Amino acid sequence: MARIRADVERSRRDARAAVRLRERAEGIRVKGSSRGREVSVEVDVAGRLLGITFLPASEGLSLRGLSDAVMGALADARRRVGEQVRLVVDETLGADSALGRQVLEHYEQSAAGAGVGGTGGDAGSRPAGDASSGGRPAWMVTPMPVRPAQWGDPKGPGRR
Repeated sequence: MARIRADVERSRRDARAAVRLRERAEGIRVKGSSRGREVSVEVDVAGRLLGITFLPASEGLSLRGLSDAVMGALADARRRVGEQVRLVVDETLGADSALGRQVLEHYEQSAAGAGVGGTGGDAGSRPAGDASSGGRPAWMVTPMPVRPAQWGDPKGPGRR
């Protein structure tokens, strides 16, 4: 009976920690830059592009060079997201705890297929998640809302 009580308490503690993880992870927004500082981007925790800024150094780039700069900035931002996720998991669950290891393992698998977190895959434009998960990262304990920055603003960034 004591073992059951201990298991129930551990489950409750893990559930509270998972909620804290979700709340902190939802707020992760990271900026990345291309190597030559031509482009700066911002991504969310799933590696989805939220914003892009073309800096003065981008003016002389060819279309191919501009494309490479955007992809480089996106890869940099996604690598930084991976670092932030690992930090949040360590602080909320403990990277060495069973639940922390499980979350990081799922994150690594998701990130590897989406180019997030510097774990492999390409640095392409696929978000961390697929159609079966509604585009949500598979490693998250609960779904996150998707609210792209200035999505509904017709005069938002990049629009004329």
